[in-house]
Amino acid sequence: MRHSIAYDSATNTLIVFGGYDCTSTYFNDVWVLSNANDASGTPAWTQLSPTGTPPSGREGASTVYDSTSNSLIVFGGDSDFTNGSNPLGDVWVLSHANGTGGTPAWTEITPAGIGPAARSGHTAIYDTTNNRMTVYGGFDGTNVLSDAWILSDADGSGVAVWVPLNPSPAGPPRRFHSSVYDPVSNEMLVFGGVSVMNPLAPDANTFSLTDANGLP
Repeated sequence: MRHSIAYDSATNTLIVFGGYDCTSTYFNDVWVLSNANDASGTPAWTQLSPTGTPPSGREGASTVYDSTSNSLIVFGGDSDFTNGSNPLGDVWVLSHANGTGGTPAWTEITPAGIGPAARSGHTAIYDTTNNRMTVYGGFDGTNVLSDAWILSDADGSGVAVWVPLNPSPAGPPRRFHSSVYDPVSNEMLVFGGVSVMNPLAPDANTFSLTDANGLP
Protein backbone atom coordinates (compact mmCIF):
# COMPACT_ATOMS: atom_id res chain seq x y z
CA MET A 1 0.00 0.00 0.00
CA ARG A 2 0.94 3.69 -0.33
CA HIS A 3 3.01 2.80 -3.36
CA SER A 4 3.16 5.22 -6.26
CA ILE A 5 2.35 4.77 -9.94
CA ALA A 6 2.75 6.40 -13.32
CA TYR A 7 1.30 5.59 -16.73
CA ASP A 8 2.97 5.61 -20.14
CA SER A 9 0.17 6.10 -22.66
CA ALA A 10 2.48 5.54 -25.65
CA THR A 11 3.15 1.92 -24.63
CA ASN A 12 0.03 1.37 -22.48
CA THR A 13 2.28 0.56 -19.52
CA LEU A 14 1.63 1.08 -15.81
CA ILE A 15 4.76 1.63 -13.70
CA VAL A 16 4.60 0.85 -9.95
CA PHE A 17 7.24 1.83 -7.41
CA GLY A 18 7.72 1.07 -3.71
CA GLY A 19 5.09 0.85 -1.00
CA TYR A 20 4.57 -0.95 2.30
CA ASP A 21 3.33 -4.47 3.05
CA CYS A 22 1.50 -3.39 6.25
CA THR A 23 3.76 -5.65 8.29
CA SER A 24 7.45 -4.75 8.28
CA THR A 25 8.79 -4.16 4.79
CA TYR A 26 9.15 -0.95 2.79
CA PHE A 27 9.75 -1.66 -0.87
CA ASN A 28 11.94 -0.03 -3.51
CA ASP A 29 11.12 -2.44 -6.33
CA VAL A 30 9.73 -1.42 -9.71
CA TRP A 31 7.12 -3.34 -11.70
CA VAL A 32 5.57 -2.64 -15.07
CA LEU A 33 2.17 -3.84 -16.23
CA SER A 34 2.04 -4.17 -20.01
CA ASN A 35 -1.29 -3.89 -21.87
CA ALA A 36 -2.44 -2.10 -18.76
CA ASN A 37 -5.88 -1.09 -20.02
CA ASP A 38 -6.73 -4.67 -21.06
CA ALA A 39 -7.91 -3.39 -24.45
CA SER A 40 -5.24 -4.57 -26.87
CA GLY A 41 -3.80 -7.63 -25.16
CA THR A 42 -3.52 -9.58 -21.93
CA PRO A 43 -2.03 -7.51 -19.08
CA ALA A 44 1.22 -8.96 -17.74
CA TRP A 45 3.46 -8.00 -14.82
CA THR A 46 7.25 -7.75 -15.20
CA GLN A 47 9.67 -6.76 -12.46
CA LEU A 48 12.44 -4.43 -13.59
CA SER A 49 16.02 -4.97 -12.44
CA PRO A 50 17.60 -1.52 -12.62
CA THR A 51 21.32 -0.95 -12.35
CA GLY A 52 22.78 1.66 -10.03
CA THR A 53 22.17 2.26 -6.35
CA PRO A 54 18.39 2.36 -5.82
CA PRO A 55 16.45 4.66 -3.53
CA SER A 56 15.68 3.29 -0.09
CA GLY A 57 12.41 1.46 0.47
CA ARG A 58 9.54 3.86 1.09
CA GLU A 59 5.84 4.59 1.06
CA GLY A 60 4.00 7.79 0.27
CA ALA A 61 6.44 9.01 -2.38
CA SER A 62 5.37 10.88 -5.50
CA THR A 63 6.24 9.69 -8.99
CA VAL A 64 5.82 11.38 -12.34
CA TYR A 65 6.65 10.03 -15.78
CA ASP A 66 8.49 11.84 -18.57
CA SER A 67 7.43 10.25 -21.86
CA THR A 68 10.08 12.17 -23.81
CA SER A 69 13.02 10.62 -21.97
CA ASN A 70 11.20 7.49 -20.70
CA SER A 71 12.10 8.45 -17.13
CA LEU A 72 10.35 7.95 -13.80
CA ILE A 73 11.00 10.77 -11.32
CA VAL A 74 10.57 9.95 -7.62
CA PHE A 75 10.46 12.48 -4.79
CA GLY A 76 10.23 11.98 -1.03
CA GLY A 77 8.21 9.43 0.89
CA ASP A 78 8.78 7.92 4.33
CA SER A 79 9.54 4.65 6.09
CA ASP A 80 7.32 5.04 9.14
CA PHE A 81 3.76 3.88 8.50
CA THR A 82 2.62 4.59 12.06
CA ASN A 83 3.14 8.35 12.11
CA GLY A 84 5.25 9.37 9.10
CA SER A 85 8.02 10.65 11.37
CA ASN A 86 10.85 9.60 9.02
CA PRO A 87 10.17 11.69 5.88
CA LEU A 88 12.54 11.82 2.93
CA GLY A 89 13.45 14.69 0.62
CA ASP A 90 15.55 13.00 -2.06
CA VAL A 91 14.97 12.97 -5.82
CA TRP A 92 15.63 9.95 -8.04
CA VAL A 93 15.35 9.30 -11.76
CA LEU A 94 14.82 5.86 -13.28
CA SER A 95 15.83 5.70 -16.94
CA HIS A 96 14.12 3.33 -19.41
CA ALA A 97 11.35 3.27 -16.85
CA ASN A 98 8.77 1.44 -18.99
CA GLY A 99 11.21 -1.44 -19.46
CA THR A 100 12.00 -0.72 -23.11
CA GLY A 101 14.83 0.95 -25.02
CA GLY A 102 17.66 -0.12 -22.75
CA THR A 103 18.55 -1.25 -19.26
CA PRO A 104 16.76 0.71 -16.53
CA ALA A 105 19.12 2.55 -14.19
CA TRP A 106 18.66 4.54 -11.01
CA THR A 107 20.35 7.93 -10.58
CA GLU A 108 20.00 10.26 -7.61
CA ILE A 109 19.96 13.92 -8.56
CA THR A 110 20.87 16.78 -6.25
CA PRO A 111 18.93 19.87 -7.29
CA ALA A 112 20.28 23.36 -6.76
CA GLY A 113 18.44 25.84 -4.56
CA ILE A 114 16.91 25.47 -1.13
CA GLY A 115 14.33 22.78 -1.70
CA PRO A 116 11.13 21.71 0.03
CA ALA A 117 11.14 20.05 3.41
CA ALA A 118 11.28 16.26 3.42
CA ARG A 119 7.75 14.89 3.21
CA SER A 120 5.40 12.05 2.38
CA GLY A 121 1.78 11.81 1.32
CA HIS A 122 2.23 14.75 -1.06
CA THR A 123 1.41 14.76 -4.77
CA ALA A 124 3.34 15.79 -7.85
CA ILE A 125 2.42 16.62 -11.44
CA TYR A 126 4.66 16.93 -14.47
CA ASP A 127 4.76 19.30 -17.42
CA THR A 128 6.40 17.21 -20.15
CA THR A 129 6.86 20.11 -22.55
CA ASN A 130 8.89 22.18 -20.08
CA ASN A 131 10.37 19.34 -17.99
CA ARG A 132 9.00 20.79 -14.75
CA MET A 133 7.62 18.88 -11.76
CA THR A 134 5.23 20.59 -9.33
CA VAL A 135 4.96 19.24 -5.77
CA TYR A 136 2.12 20.12 -3.41
CA GLY A 137 1.34 19.41 0.22
CA GLY A 138 2.28 16.36 2.25
CA PHE A 139 3.42 15.73 5.82
CA ASP A 140 6.86 16.58 7.23
CA GLY A 141 6.61 14.37 10.31
CA THR A 142 5.01 17.13 12.37
CA ASN A 143 2.81 19.31 10.18
CA VAL A 144 0.44 18.83 7.26
CA LEU A 145 1.84 21.11 4.56
CA SER A 146 0.27 23.51 2.08
CA ASP A 147 3.33 24.66 0.14
CA ALA A 148 4.00 24.14 -3.56
CA TRP A 149 7.36 23.78 -5.31
CA ILE A 150 8.68 23.53 -8.85
CA LEU A 151 11.60 21.33 -9.85
CA SER A 152 12.95 22.50 -13.19
CA ASP A 153 14.90 20.10 -15.44
CA ALA A 154 13.29 17.43 -13.30
CA ASP A 155 14.48 14.47 -15.35
CA GLY A 156 18.13 15.31 -14.62
CA SER A 157 19.00 16.11 -18.22
CA GLY A 158 20.00 19.64 -17.18
CA VAL A 159 20.71 21.37 -13.90
CA ALA A 160 17.68 20.66 -11.73
CA VAL A 161 16.65 23.61 -9.54
CA TRP A 162 14.04 23.87 -6.78
CA VAL A 163 11.90 27.01 -6.89
CA PRO A 164 9.09 27.76 -4.41
CA LEU A 165 5.69 28.77 -5.72
CA ASN A 166 3.78 31.41 -3.82
CA PRO A 167 0.14 31.07 -4.90
CA SER A 168 -2.30 33.73 -3.80
CA PRO A 169 -4.32 32.66 -1.99
CA ALA A 170 -2.28 29.75 -0.64
CA GLY A 171 -3.72 26.27 -0.93
CA PRO A 172 -5.06 24.41 2.11
CA PRO A 173 -2.92 21.89 4.00
CA ARG A 174 -3.30 18.46 2.36
CA ARG A 175 -2.03 14.93 2.84
CA PHE A 176 -3.05 11.77 0.98
CA HIS A 177 -4.86 13.78 -1.67
CA SER A 178 -4.77 13.12 -5.41
CA SER A 179 -3.65 15.48 -8.18
CA VAL A 180 -3.65 15.54 -11.98
CA TYR A 181 -2.29 18.04 -14.49
CA ASP A 182 -4.17 19.71 -17.31
CA PRO A 183 -1.50 20.92 -19.76
CA VAL A 184 -4.01 22.88 -21.84
CA SER A 185 -5.00 25.20 -18.99
CA ASN A 186 -1.76 24.67 -17.02
CA GLU A 187 -3.70 23.71 -13.90
CA MET A 188 -3.05 21.26 -11.08
CA LEU A 189 -6.37 19.75 -10.00
CA VAL A 190 -6.46 18.46 -6.43
CA PHE A 191 -9.10 16.27 -4.80
CA GLY A 192 -9.67 15.06 -1.25
CA GLY A 193 -7.08 14.23 1.37
CA VAL A 194 -6.82 15.20 5.02
CA SER A 195 -5.88 18.56 6.52
CA VAL A 196 -5.07 17.43 10.08
CA MET A 197 -3.49 14.29 11.51
CA ASN A 198 -5.62 13.77 14.60
CA PRO A 199 -8.36 13.00 14.02
CA LEU A 200 -7.99 11.90 10.41
CA ALA A 201 -10.95 13.57 8.79
CA PRO A 202 -10.90 13.25 5.00
CA ASP A 203 -12.92 15.61 2.85
CA ALA A 204 -14.19 15.68 -0.73
CA ASN A 205 -13.08 19.19 -1.68
CA THR A 206 -11.61 20.00 -5.08
CA PHE A 207 -9.03 22.71 -5.67
CA SER A 208 -7.25 24.12 -8.70
CA LEU A 209 -3.74 25.59 -8.82
CA THR A 210 -3.46 27.86 -11.84
CA ASP A 211 -0.16 28.54 -13.66
CA ALA A 212 0.90 25.26 -12.10
CA ASN A 213 4.25 24.95 -13.89
CA GLY A 214 5.38 28.30 -12.49
CA LEU A 215 5.98 29.85 -15.90
CA PRO A 216 4.42 33.14 -17.02
